Amino acid sequence: MTDYNFAKNYENIKDWEFKNQSVSNTVEGNYLDQFLNLIKSYPNLVLLIKTKKILYMPTLFVLAGIVFVEIVGLVPTINIKRLESKHFEYEDKVNALNEINLDRENKYNSLKKHSSLLSNPSPAYLFGFYLQESLPKNVQLLDYLVDNEGFKLNANSSDLISTNKFISLLLENKLIDRESIEINRIINQSSNNESSFSEQVFPVDSVAIEISGKILQLPLNERIQSSKESDDLGKFKKLSDYSKLLELLR
Repeated sequence: MTDYNFAKNYENIKDWEFKNQSVSNTVEGNYLDQFLNLIKSYPNLVLLIKTKKILYMPTLFVLAGIVFVEIVGLVPTINIKRLESKHFEYEDKVNALNEINLDRENKYNSLKKHSSLLSNPSPAYLFGFYLQESLPKNVQLLDYLVDNEGFKLNANSSDLISTNKFISLLLENKLIDRESIEINRIINQSSNNESSFSEQVFPVDSVAIEISGKILQLPLNERIQSSKESDDLGKFKKLSDYSKLLELLR
């Protein structure tokens, strides 16, 4: 290759010589030594640091503030990490409680919607029970009709005294609104003539009477007690369970 090196023909051109170069994979020198050498290379650097504090003091204050905030922030960060599992547990329980309350409210609304089947039934059984207690010895009940609003009955009595006693007992019946009682008719069976109490001053063989009136809606506690007194145990149990359920859902 040297035979073709024409650079020798020129005096101003310097020959290039090939030199083997090895690449070092290690870092030359020590960082500390390099830093000290850097300071030594600038003899006025220490003086500059003392006299020109404006160049680095604001930055140091900012960095110190950041470090202080980070150190102070470690406490809540550690607490958050430590209480994170309890927080998730609390949220799960709150969500479960909300679901229970929502389900409770839905069931309570459903109960109120269907409560009339238990809370406002026809008082036929209780009416018959208390009506039986209102019948004197000489009064015979022929028939009666009763619903949630009122009643109508027909009865025969052997005399006016028994009839008056029967009416007085009806006035004391807790299911009957005493202000609404009406005597629709009263008939002397012996003469078959209608008359009023004021006109009946003599004994008669038989008296037919028709009475009507309104029914009172008893409170739930009184209906429970009345069902127990009348031995209507099925209604007593249903109303008792209904009352307990209302107390539970309130």
